[in-house]
Amino acid sequence: MLLLIPLLLIFPLAHAKETKILSYNVWFDDASGLSYRYRQITDFLAKEDPDYVCLQEVTPKYLKILKKEFPAKYQIYDDSLVKKQYGNVIFTKNEPARVQILPLETRMSRTALIVQDSHYSIVNVHLESMLTDTHIREQQLSQVINHTQQLPHLIICGDFNFGDMEKENERISEFTDTGKDAGEPTYDIEHNKLAAKNRFPDEPTRRLDKILLRKGHPTFRLEVKKPMFSDHYPIVLTVSEH
Repeated sequence: MLLLIPLLLIFPLAHAKETKILSYNVWFDDASGLSYRYRQITDFLAKEDPDYVCLQEVTPKYLKILKKEFPAKYQIYDDSLVKKQYGNVIFTKNEPARVQILPLETRMSRTALIVQDSHYSIVNVHLESMLTDTHIREQQLSQVINHTQQLPHLIICGDFNFGDMEKENERISEFTDTGKDAGEPTYDIEHNKLAAKNRFPDEPTRRLDKILLRKGHPTFRLEVKKPMFSDHYPIVLTVSEH
């Protein structure tokens, strides 16, 4: 008797492609940075191994270190920070990339650094810092959003310098603020000694660092990492696309 054994066809499951974006205000203090912090931050970046890195408050001296540490793994772009006390930097593993530096309304030499490759358009911002700078931050956000409306696969990351209940959030309502639901602070006065040291008078613990996606983006998860290498915590967004 001939037995017919059903043939099981096994198809490989489709794996989601994941892209990892890290944003971190590294604090511009070269004295402590060159002494120990920059080494800690650099080792942290190497361990995390993101596809894109957005750093704020990078000094010219730290930029030189970063370029020596990651000569092959990343292309490193900056917003002409050699002319400034500190500025923004973007790393990308993908190349070639187009780079723009968008001047912003500012009293503090702020610009938006835009790097566009074949996968994403990454915008790195460090908005005006003072507690009373709400109006300037609103202007800066409008400038960035208007300038990038037509860019594909847009991700805006950085130190936004406003918290969850502040007026500036109205300007980003068209985006998904990937850390909003968790509400985990990134400028943590209670637990981060550097944040407690550098805070403005009466400044509370807040979620200052954000990564924005256009609404309707595929699955993502955001983590707030908590190394004490700066007065801010780094945030890491992992985007999954099938």
